[in-house]
Amino acid sequence: MDLKRVDLFTNPEKKSLLLIEKRNQSDRDLINKTLNDKRLNKNTINERVKAAEKRINSRNNRKQDILDKYPPEVVDRAYKNKMATIKSMAKM
Repeated sequence: MDLKRVDLFTNPEKKSLLLIEKRNQSDRDLINKTLNDKRLNKNTINERVKAAEKRINSRNNRKQDILDKYPPEVVDRAYKNKMATIKSMAKM
């Protein structure tokens, strides 16, 4: 379904989604580094992990807002129309 949506996204939406994924991955890496850092005490670890998770959740909410702009029925209809156009062009 998400692959079918890509054609419907505006360029700024595509850019935002890629940036969200990139930043989420950076925060996941930070969480892993923090959890494996033996020099940090438990309080510091918990604070850093919670802060990173909060940022990830916030970005995921933004991502979901973008995805929700395009309900499945709209996506399917647009995909069918595009495929019909491509097939008719291929017959020429």
